[in-house]
Formats: sequence, C-alpha cells, structure tokens
Amino acid sequence: MLMAYLLSTHKVGKTMNPYQLLRNALNFFASTDLTENGITLAKNPDSKAPSLPEFHAAFSVVFVDPSGHLNLLADMTAFTYKRIQHEASLSLTFWDDPTVDGFQALLMTPKSMLRTYDNVFKLVNLVKLQTSCKKLLLLNELMDHSGNYVLTALPFVLSLLQRGLGERIHLLVHSLPQDPEWPVDSAPPKHKDQPPLNIGLLLNLEHALSVLERGPPADNPKAAEFRQLWGSRSQLRRFQDGAITEAVLWSSNSISQRRFIVLKIITHLLELHADIPNSCIMFVGGQLDVVIGCGIQNHTTGEEESLEVVQSYDDLSKKLWQLKDLPLSITSVQGAHQALRYTQVSHLLGYIQLCDIFLTLTLTFGLFSPTSLPVDLLLEDIREEAADLLVASLFLHAAPFTPPSSPQVGFLRFLHVLSTFDWKNNPLIVNLNGKLTAVEQTDIKNDFVASRESLPTMFIVTPSEKKVSVWTKEAPSVQMLQRAVMLAAESLRVLETQLDSGEKQDMRVAFRPPLEAYDVLIHLDSKQVPLLAKAVDPPVNTFRRGTHGGQPFTSGGALPVIDYDPVRLYMSELREAFGDLALFFYDLYGGTVIAVLWKPAAFEPKPFKTSLMNARRVEVNDDVATTVPNVEAILQDFRIIGEGLVKRLELRTEKWVV
Repeated sequence: MLMAYLLSTHKVGKTMNPYQLLRNALNFFASTDLTENGITLAKNPDSKAPSLPEFHAAFSVVFVDPSGHLNLLADMTAFTYKRIQHEASLSLTFWDDPTVDGFQALLMTPKSMLRTYDNVFKLVNLVKLQTSCKKLLLLNELMDHSGNYVLTALPFVLSLLQRGLGERIHLLVHSLPQDPEWPVDSAPPKHKDQPPLNIGLLLNLEHALSVLERGPPADNPKAAEFRQLWGSRSQLRRFQDGAITEAVLWSSNSISQRRFIVLKIITHLLELHADIPNSCIMFVGGQLDVVIGCGIQNHTTGEEESLEVVQSYDDLSKKLWQLKDLPLSITSVQGAHQALRYTQVSHLLGYIQLCDIFLTLTLTFGLFSPTSLPVDLLLEDIREEAADLLVASLFLHAAPFTPPSSPQVGFLRFLHVLSTFDWKNNPLIVNLNGKLTAVEQTDIKNDFVASRESLPTMFIVTPSEKKVSVWTKEAPSVQMLQRAVMLAAESLRVLETQLDSGEKQDMRVAFRPPLEAYDVLIHLDSKQVPLLAKAVDPPVNTFRRGTHGGQPFTSGGALPVIDYDPVRLYMSELREAFGDLALFFYDLYGGTVIAVLWKPAAFEPKPFKTSLMNARRVEVNDDVATTVPNVEAILQDFRIIGEGLVKRLELRTEKWVV
C-alpha cells in the first residue's frame, strides 16, 4: 500500500530499480510524520468517509486505504512510528557514508532490542493493566479494543513515560503484543497470558544521569501540572541563581547509582498514575550493570566508588595528555587514589600514546571509560590497547546502531563484534578523528588482502598505523584469537538468553572462565594475587595486597608496593620457558587459577639432538633415539618456579598420559 501511494504521488517511478525504490521509501518515512499528517489512498471517497482530522482524533497514526473508511495503521502506536522514522533516518545516514558497507550493516545485521537500546525494561504480570485502565479512565477505549486492556493501556502508559523522561531520552520504543494462535475447538488465550512487553530507551547522555528534574517557578501556571506529574516527589527548592522552583531530586552517590535514575522515574510514574507496582517492572540488565559495576568498583575496596575511579582514570589521562609533548622519561608512577596503585608503568606508556585520542572519545561519548573497563575481564590474550581500540570502534563505527550510551549495550556489542568480525579476511579500521578518507580505507583493505599471510591474525588499523597493527603484532596467536572469539560468542549467548528470560539470574556465569578443556590447572595462593578483590567472585573477606605492613604513613595509608604482581611475573616465566610446549591462560583481574593447554604438535617424537633437550626426555625404539616432552619434570618446574605462589597442581590425566 505504501509503494502504491508513493507511485500515485509520483515519489517513485515504474522504471526505478529495487535500490531506488527502497531508498525513496526510507526517505518518505524519514521526512513524513504520519502521527501529525496522515495520508490517504482514497481518491473519491463517499460522503460517509471520515476526514483525515477525524481519523487523527481516533488513531495515533493514520494511513487510509482506497475505500476511505479503513485506517491501515489503526493498531500502531505513535512510538512505533517514531521508531520507524528513526531507523529510516539512520539507514539513510549510513547508506550515504562511503566508508560503511550499507548492504551488510542495514540488510544483513540483526538488531535485537538488547543490543540496540541503552536501557530495556520488561512489563510483566500484564493483568495489572486492567487496573491501569480504570485509573486512567480508559473504559471507552477499552470497549474500542474489545476488552484487550494491554492494547488499551499501552499508548497511555508510554505517553506517561515520555513526559516523565523528557530530555533524558532520544527515543522510546516497545515490543508489539503478538496475536496468539489457538485450536478452534478451545477457548482463546487470556490477555493476562501474553508474554511481557519490552520497553527500550535510547538515552541522551547529556541529561540521562541528571539527579535533578527542575520544574517551573512556583507562581507559574505550569507548576500545578508539574506537581500533578510528579506527586509527592515534587518540592519547592531555592537554587544558587536565587530562583525558587518546583523540583524533583533523585538520591545518588555514584555513576553506577545514577544509571538507575531512569528506573526510579519509570517505577514512580507507573505506580503513581497507573497503579502498576514495582514488582511488574524489570530492568533488563540491572543485574549485568551490577556485575560490570563491580568490575569498576573493585579497583578500590569494593565499595560504591565507581565515580571516583572513572574520574581518576580520566584525570590521569588528561594530565598525561598535557604532558605528552614534553621530553619526559617516565620510570615510575604513584597513583594517589587506591584505584591507581596497581597501575603498571608499561600500561601508562601505552596509554600516553592513545590518551589524547581516547580523551576525543570520552568527551564526545561520555560512556567510553566505563564501557572499556569491563571488557578486560574476558581477554587475557589481547593487549589492553587493542581492546580499547575495539571498544572505540563501537562508538566511531556504530552502524547499524547509534553509539552506545550504557555499559550493558556497549559490552554486548563488544562481544558481538569480537565474535562475528571476519578477522581472517578483513582489517578492523578504527578511524580515529575521522582522518582516513574513503579512498584511503579502500587502499588499506586492498593492501591487507595482498599481504594477508605476513600480517598478524588480528589486524587493527588506525590513521597513524595504516600498514602495521602495533598493538596486535605479538598477540593474539591464531589459537588465542579462536579462544577469544569462542568465549565472546558463548558469553554473548548466555548473557542475552538470561537477560531476555525476564527472570533474575546469576549474570556472573558468563564471566567465569570454563576450565574443563584444559590439561593442567595451577591453583594459586589467593593471598599472593594482588587484584583478588576485582575477581568475578571475590572473597567475602579481603585484605590489602601489594602493601607492606608496619607503621603507616602520617597520611594514614599503608605503604604501597609498586608493580607488585607475582602472578604476572610467573606467567611471563612460564611462557618464556615452556611456550613451545603449552599455552597458558589466566584472568588478570583476580584469577586464582592458571590454565595450561598442551600443544599437540609439541608431543610428537622428534629426532634426538643435544641442542633440543630442554624439558625433554629420550626414548629409544628399534635403536632409534627420539625425544618427547618430560611432563613429570615440567610439572615439577611449574612448582619450583612458582614456589610460594603455587598452591597445588590439578592434572587432567584423563586427557593425557604422564
């Protein structure tokens, strides 16, 4: 019907190809608001046909059929049409960008609600919407919908949320109640048995986390309307500019708590105006935000200090950015905040090279820091700078999405990109500051194809590194990248399944590394693990690691031991001594187990050579001397090298023979 309308109004022609037809349809959606200016296919409607203004009085969105009596979009809410407009406008933007593969991004990439919207809420126990219809005085509308209280209440509930959230959001969308099927010889399903409704929000970070909702002055006629919307939460407050206005203040002590202000607004408004209790509203990802938040908070003592941690890293990057052009030689850094006391000098030197760019990102996309922190939980095999560039690509090259504005959606997209990107056949181009032109990006891809065999497994390109992937030259290897891809894909599957279930579950399961596939597990003394408090499952009682006891300083703090990380040193020695025989895996953030995987090729018998006897023993068969790894000696070396750190070895001998 839409294409017929476009043809009848000469917005498309019969000679147009499919691409032109699709583009013109998208352009029509992006530029035409059917919630305000409906359209009709009726050329000569009869005298009884309603006018367009009459249709608008009865329906949210209007598209009248050729008879002049039927609104083809009678069941569509204004919010669904706004979503269509948003997607159409976004699609045109990406299609006009020569650096974006429009076909892949727009026609081949699924956009699940969890990966598209910054916040997702579920409205469960829908029978409560019966009470909402009474509270909102929607009995006439309820009859129009033949008693379907879900469809009746939905537009009014959404309008209420739109009023309350205001500038905090760019877009509010919802899932569509599905028309159920049932056998003809049985009763139809009841409305209360419908699955939960999903509500998605695209946040406006400029206002989304604000603790203050400032209303009109007390003597303004709109003050009564403000008080009616917010109820008892609205109070008169005097501000520094001398104004006395209505205002709503939301208590919050940290960034992680501010992320729940939107939830507080939704639950307050729905209970006040629609009699929908808190128990009917589930914040999908609230549990995941807590897991990610713990990763941030546990940089310190595990208390609610994530705001200070992020600010400390930002402050650090700003100071490094100011110093980056000076002829300095940094040999040691002492962070004043506890969050920085375990920061490695090597990490800071790498940070200096990228901090100015990542600071263009933090100021533009306020979420960059908290999104980049939790991704480190998965990837012991990928350098932090490479992981940061991966995260940066989510903001700079978001197609088919908008840049993420919540830790949850940023983390899910990170897992998706890592697990689905074609690392074998494509370079990941991170166009920092937009310095690479479309022609340059094409040249980079052509050079990559021509030189693929000599390039790293994971090849990440930036404007300053067009031919060399600086941060992935040494790692990951093919096996390590395969492992990271597998872990990311499985973590994404588990997280999205649990988040979409609508039930409260343990989200940490996706962050616990699977240990079944390894040959040897080296269990460490937790007292020697400096970042134990940052573990996925930190112990209840923790103590300061990397500090020297004795008399405290006058400042009251313990003496910090710079770069105290025996596990990292142990891992380095293991890889140096036995890297040709095994792969070693470890969770840098509080892990207490090192997982060992033997390399199958290393266990094949090799000709005897005195120069190749390291960690090997001689076997003689038919007067032919060969060498094989001396597993017993290797395991003993694991214990000796890690004396004081290694607690015990767990041998998976069912997988191999000593």
